[in-house]
Amino acid sequence: MAELTPDQLELLQGLADAVRRVPKGQPKEFLASSDQEGSEVLALAGHYRHHGVSPSDLEELADQGLVRITERRRYGDLLFSVTNRGMQVAGLGSPAALVERRVRFVQDRLPEPYRLAQDLMDQAASRLSDAHDEHDYSEIGHKCREAMQEFAEQLYQQVVPASQQRTLPKDKTVDRTRAVLETWKPEAGDTTVALLDALLVYWGAVSDLGHKVEHRSQKAGRPLTLQDAERAVLYTYLVMAELAGLDPSLDAPGS
Repeated sequence: MAELTPDQLELLQGLADAVRRVPKGQPKEFLASSDQEGSEVLALAGHYRHHGVSPSDLEELADQGLVRITERRRYGDLLFSVTNRGMQVAGLGSPAALVERRVRFVQDRLPEPYRLAQDLMDQAASRLSDAHDEHDYSEIGHKCREAMQEFAEQLYQQVVPASQQRTLPKDKTVDRTRAVLETWKPEAGDTTVALLDALLVYWGAVSDLGHKVEHRSQKAGRPLTLQDAERAVLYTYLVMAELAGLDPSLDAPGS
C-alpha cells in the first residue's frame, strides 16, 4: 500500500471516526458533493461535515481499498463508505492517532472565530524546529499564552449566554473557561461534571506552563530547555482540543 499524505490520512481518520459515531441501524455512507473549491463530504447519518476535500484524495483512498465508491452521480458527486481495511488503517484506537487527530483538528478545522488562535499556535509550533535558546523558548511560550487567550475568549462568546457574560481582562482565561464549563454542567452527568472540574485544573496548569516558558522561570540549576517549549505547545493543543470536544457545534474528535 502506498503511503498516504497527511491530508489523506486526516480525511480517512475523520471518516472512520464519523462511522464509529453513527447510531446503530443508521446508514454509514457519505456523500461527496463537488464544486469549484473541491468537495464537501457529508455523512448521511450523524453530523460529519468536511469542506474543501480534494477529489483526488478520495480517489486515492478508493484506489487503495480504504473507501468503497458505491455510486457515481452527475456532476462528480459520489456516494461512498469506509471499508474494514480503511477502519484498520485509520488506527483510531492507537494513542498516537488519538493525539494526532486532536492536534490536527485545532490546526485545521476550528471555525472562523478561532482563526487567530489557530494562527498563533501555528507560529508557536513552527518555531520549535529552529529554537535553540531561552529567547526562542520564551517566544514560543508567549505565542501559546496568546493562543489560549484568544481561544478562551471565543469559546466564552460562543457558549456562555450573552445575559451572563461580563467584561473580563484578556488574561483571565481561567475565569472564562470556568464560565464555559459551568454553562455545560447542568446537562452533564456526575462523571462528566467531575471531568469538567478536572479540565479546569488542566487548563490552569497549561496556562501556568506557558507563563513559565514565556518568562523563563526556572528552578535553581535547571535552565529552560527545548522540552519545556515542546511541552507547552503539545499541551496547549490538547487542552484546546478537549474543550472543543465538549462543544457539539464544533464536531471535534471526541465530541
